[in-house]
Amino acid sequence: MLLSFTNKLAVQISQLGQTFVWNDKTVYRSFTPGQITIENLYNLFLEAGIPMPDPFEMVYLGLDQHLYELESPAAESHVQRMKVDFIQIVEGNMQ
Repeated sequence: MLLSFTNKLAVQISQLGQTFVWNDKTVYRSFTPGQITIENLYNLFLEAGIPMPDPFEMVYLGLDQHLYELESPAAESHVQRMKVDFIQIVEGNMQ
C-alpha cells in the first residue's frame, strides 16, 4: 500500500522484502499477513528525520501488486491475489 502526501512524502507498507524504492521522502514499513498494522504517520516521518509540511494532506492512496518481469517465459501462468480486510485512516491531530 502506498500513501502519498503533500511535498512528495510517502509511506509504503508491504510484506518484508516486497517494497520498491519510491523516493527519498518515503518511510517503509513491513507487515505480517493476517495481522493488523497500526501506524502513527506523524511519528513515522519524525523518526525518519523527514520534516512535516504544513499543510499535511493525503494526495493518493494506492493498493498495488507487482509481478516483476521474468527473465524467461514461465511454464505456467502466474496469478496474484490481494485480500484487504479494512483500511482505516483516523485524523488524531486536532486543530
